[in-house]
Amino acid sequence: PSPVLALALLDDATLEADPDRTPLPGYDEEVAEVLRDVLAAGAIGVGIDIMGPELWGESEAFVDLVLESHERVALAAHLDRDAARSVGTEVVEGAITVVLQPERAAGLFGLANLRQDRDGAVRTAITGLWDEAGAWRPGFAAKVVSIIAGGDFPGVGSRDPVWIDYRIDWQRLPRWSWKDLGQVVASRPGELAGRFLVVGGDIEGYGDTGFPLPHIGDRPDHGPGVVVQALVINTLLDGAPIHGPVWWMPLLASLLLCPLIALVLWMHRLSGAVGLLVSFMVVYVVAAFLLFRVGSWVVPMAGPVVVFPVVGAVAVALRWRLPTRPARSADTRLESARRVDAVEAGSG
Repeated sequence: PSPVLALALLDDATLEADPDRTPLPGYDEEVAEVLRDVLAAGAIGVGIDIMGPELWGESEAFVDLVLESHERVALAAHLDRDAARSVGTEVVEGAITVVLQPERAAGLFGLANLRQDRDGAVRTAITGLWDEAGAWRPGFAAKVVSIIAGGDFPGVGSRDPVWIDYRIDWQRLPRWSWKDLGQVVASRPGELAGRFLVVGGDIEGYGDTGFPLPHIGDRPDHGPGVVVQALVINTLLDGAPIHGPVWWMPLLASLLLCPLIALVLWMHRLSGAVGLLVSFMVVYVVAAFLLFRVGSWVVPMAGPVVVFPVVGAVAVALRWRLPTRPARSADTRLESARRVDAVEAGSG
């Protein structure tokens, strides 16, 4: 993982340490004070991957934090497409917007929307979305990267998703429970110097805690949304190294299926025909594996791997139904040659 990133988790241990406090609204002053100390310790910036309650915008400590460090703070919002509006921006609608003006206040936010597939996994990420007013809004990860890099948002205006690089071992990212962060800043401030701290939630039962993750080695197979956001940030910092999908490979394979069936029908031995089909499938799988390992190219696998055996079964079934093609033995060919010679000799 990038040495720039670090995580702080508002987790169950944090709530258990102070059970009388309301989970989010009651953290306004503490969040502001601890994050101000984090920035003072030399952190590049802080990102809050939690949609702050509207009450935070009325907190003097939180308002002061944002106004003093607005160029180093990233806030999370969510684009609700059904309601055609952004949720979470209410936290700056008071004094923050008055001082910074609406455009700069809106620039504090990155959209924390995640693209979940049908199985719940997040395989690709957005660099931004077009909002209800037709303006391009950066994703939360892109907003964080722009602060770290000191430049524009990655992929400005791009509608193309980015493949998340799950090869990164996110467990090696420095991370602390929120309840311990204040002590870390006070006793070991050097651990935060030069880092960007992303704060997120990992509270059991909340909807942002159970994203499926690739089960690699001893890594957990589920994780909170802030871990996914950290992986997206890391992917963008690495220049989005995973490319694709490579559509020419399955297209080429589909074009070769018809001549492949013809070869299966033409070959004398069934074992040779089946071996040809299996070899073709193995070559495709190995080529896809090498393209991903060497060049980080994503190759569609499910379609071809399912279609090849089906096509093979159809070809073998046709062999049984169609007449066997005529076979000419060596003796037959020799006899035919002798007859031709005899005819030519008689003609001469």
